[in-house]
Amino acid sequence: MATQSTYVNPRLPRKAPRQVVYQQLQQERHQKQQQQQLIQSKPATKKKTSLKHVLCSNCGVEFDEGVSEGTATVLCQECRRPAANYSDDDDYENVDPKATIKVKKTLSAAVRSISQSHQDPTSPMSAVKHLHYLLTKGNLASVRPFLLKLSGAEQQFVVTEVINGRTALYLALARKALLLVSFMLEDCGADPNQFSLIANVTGKLVRSTCLNAAASDGNLDAMNILVLNDADVNLADEIGWTPLRTACYKEHVDAIKYLINNGANINIRTNHLDSCLLLVTHNAEILDFLISRGGEVNTADGMERTALHYAAAVANPDSVRLLLKNDAYVNAQDEEGNTPLHDAISTGNIQTMKVLIDHRADPYIRNEDREDAFLTASLKMEPDKVEYLMTVHKLKKLTSSTRPLAT
Repeated sequence: MATQSTYVNPRLPRKAPRQVVYQQLQQERHQKQQQQQLIQSKPATKKKTSLKHVLCSNCGVEFDEGVSEGTATVLCQECRRPAANYSDDDDYENVDPKATIKVKKTLSAAVRSISQSHQDPTSPMSAVKHLHYLLTKGNLASVRPFLLKLSGAEQQFVVTEVINGRTALYLALARKALLLVSFMLEDCGADPNQFSLIANVTGKLVRSTCLNAAASDGNLDAMNILVLNDADVNLADEIGWTPLRTACYKEHVDAIKYLINNGANINIRTNHLDSCLLLVTHNAEILDFLISRGGEVNTADGMERTALHYAAAVANPDSVRLLLKNDAYVNAQDEEGNTPLHDAISTGNIQTMKVLIDHRADPYIRNEDREDAFLTASLKMEPDKVEYLMTVHKLKKLTSSTRPLAT
């Protein structure tokens, strides 16, 4: 009887005998046991804890902290943010590389830049450049220790010297390092009224003060530090912008109130610029505060336009009503002869026009183009708004004596 042959697929691997599989399992089990014994035989190492002096790179607060080996983060006791720490032997390290720049690298880079420029590392100007380098790179943790190593005269020279149009005080302010700003002013002799090259509200680089920069940001804490250290609240930049004018332009209400409460002049006009009152006619809240603190409602700009002209031109009936309540001239004319009513008609705001006419605005006054309110309306307004003015015209004829038109 012929034996039946079984087909074996040559592509499939043959099954290993049971004995071979058993030996492989035994070897794997033996290797795992050896690894576990090796791990258990190693003595457990305790993490060393040492007391280190910490200077927060964010707020500048110094404190002592017990730091263990391998600690990933040291939190500042004041601001609760990751802080760079260093020991008393100046063994600088950065426990959180994402928080700040490593101090060691920054110091070596500064020394390298000085050596490449062939300057004496001990010269005062080298110290100035080093300080500006630290502030520019944002390494705030090493600024205070660096300044403390200098004498009083050296500190004052370093913080007041200008590089690229900027002082160290402004660089610290730009980084919002307010404790460093306070330290430079109170302990190092920085001048709060010294000019630096700063971008103003229009984006133009001008020589201005740190208080002007703080007012532009609405930074009340920085403003308070500067004012407490004798910053002049009325000192304008080189094109005439005072801190109050800057705050009014940016509509920082709290900054405006702080400056006025500390002696800022509302009606000061430098370099022939307009009064602060003319900048806020679109904001009734700020306008009301300025008027209540002595703002002159009838002050005019170089084109003889008053605050009422501006309020009517921006179609703000609340500001118009507020100015008229405080004795603004309702029929004041600018250098082209236009009244606030002319401006209200040009914007087409019926509500503003009603407020002005209710306060006896004269629609018969003509400008240099011989246009009274009615002619201006017919040229610039929509038909329904012209109809409103014509109705007022008829009412005036019925309720008052006939008045000939001006020739």
